[in-house]
Amino acid sequence: MVSTSGRTILLVEDDPALALGLRDTLEFEGFRVIHADKGEQGLTLATQNRPDCIILDLMLPDINGYQVCERVRRMDAAVPIIMLTARGQEADKIRGLDAGADDYVTKPFSVGELIARIRALARRSQSKISKFTHVVAEGLRGWRVLLGETHGVNNETLDGCDVCSHGCNGELGRFGERVGVRRFGGS
Repeated sequence: MVSTSGRTILLVEDDPALALGLRDTLEFEGFRVIHADKGEQGLTLATQNRPDCIILDLMLPDINGYQVCERVRRMDAAVPIIMLTARGQEADKIRGLDAGADDYVTKPFSVGELIARIRALARRSQSKISKFTHVVAEGLRGWRVLLGETHGVNNETLDGCDVCSHGCNGELGRFGERVGVRRFGGS
């Protein structure tokens, strides 16, 4: 099972009672929760905090969840997004998934099932990161691979490469973070 400890979830939900209940439950499960009650605020928090997962309502007071999802995807192609909404028509689900959501859960919902879906997305995300790191390490023997903190990799050596979370000097593509390379022992 993937550890939830320290993983950050951005909850974009305008219903205060639902947001409070979800926040309490997610924090009890070990997640760090950041909450936004508007779409624009959610975009700002996503940029500032780089969450491990986003739970996104569709019907928000300023911009809708589809727009939020599309804009997040332009900034971050890899962060898992779960749409959590009362809109349960097939067309709404298709539109949400086409906008970039990884999963679509309709209200009313089971909190236990939502937690299981978050864990499943975290497992897939972690697996992609591990595979990507291995590929980079294989191709860059003798190079230092610099990964952002959300990868969960801190100062390890993989296949002859030092992997650390101390910044970035270039973009190589990412599964959740910026990645850069630097030759061992210097620039």
